[in-house]
Amino acid sequence: RRNKRLFCRYMLAIISFAILFSYTAYYLSRVGLLPSHSDSYFALGKQGWMFQVSLFLTAFLLMIPLLYITPDPFKFTAFFTCAPVLFTAFAPDFRKENGKVTMERKVHMMGAKIGGVLSFIWVIWMTYCFGWQVIAVTAALAVAYYLLNKKFDKPVLFLEYWVFTYPYAILLIL
Repeated sequence: RRNKRLFCRYMLAIISFAILFSYTAYYLSRVGLLPSHSDSYFALGKQGWMFQVSLFLTAFLLMIPLLYITPDPFKFTAFFTCAPVLFTAFAPDFRKENGKVTMERKVHMMGAKIGGVLSFIWVIWMTYCFGWQVIAVTAALAVAYYLLNKKFDKPVLFLEYWVFTYPYAILLIL
């Protein structure tokens, strides 16, 4: 029974990653590299809703396996790695209107920033609990995305890709 629950939780992570990868591949094939992942909402025009759906499903489905593998005193970091991204999905319009910051922009930016910072705090706690392999995987991905950024000069985009992918890589090694 425990193995069945474990399998189901990891299947959620696989589905989450498949959604993220599929959407990213789709928008890259349509519009190419953008300054940020969120820019795909605008670049896809009428299909921008796909950004919201993919981001929401990716974060929501990833939350369950992260909560499962994270030890009790640190579960809040797993929750706050994914939960703020749900707000980002519901507030996709991060552009300023007539030079003014909108509430939707504030929600989008704060959700993305809080999720990013807490995901790195989650990595630190996971390293503390499970060993150096966690930080090694995170650092290896950082180097890969740094090199991609050097080639394509899209710092926000590759920072987002790094933050999106290291939880999956960590799930694979634990």
